[in-house]
Amino acid sequence: MDAVNRLRIVGGEFKGRVLRYPRGARIRPTAEAVREALFSALQEYVGGARFADLFAGTGAVGLEALSRGATRAVLIEKNPRCVQAIRLSAANLGAGERLVIVAGTVEEQWERAAEEHGPFDLVFADPPYAYAGWEHLAARLLEERVGLTEEAIVVFEYAWRRPPRVPQEAWRQKQFGETGLSFYRK
Repeated sequence: MDAVNRLRIVGGEFKGRVLRYPRGARIRPTAEAVREALFSALQEYVGGARFADLFAGTGAVGLEALSRGATRAVLIEKNPRCVQAIRLSAANLGAGERLVIVAGTVEEQWERAAEEHGPFDLVFADPPYAYAGWEHLAARLLEERVGLTEEAIVVFEYAWRRPPRVPQEAWRQKQFGETGLSFYRK
């Protein structure tokens, strides 16, 4: 990997460890403060959980979940350069078989990943802010509950001023500047 950007794991087993991801990959990594707040809100649910990170980008959220006690993290990412970077980060951290990387789009890969590696206790989705598939994604996760356990929690990250249209009221919401997090459970 040529030119790289860096970010670090915020808490848990891998706290302080550096992740690298390619420059110019056209991704928007979840900020450290947002990851810290996300996992603070989920701390009682992460230990022993199966975690899915949709639109994984740098892989930081899924790797953070493993660092904080998730038994398995499945990351779906379509950018081949990001997939390569996640593989390198996972190897450097020693994440081993607890991490599964699925290359491809969420639309193409979610059903298969859910069938092979689910059901999931926690699902985090951080698509591009201009993502056109919010309604379909929200319906699959919140109404149909594809790939989810009975008690699963789904978290969406989005541009605060442009929240996604979803078929359910959020159980909890947090704002960090221009970034919003909405938490959903059955």
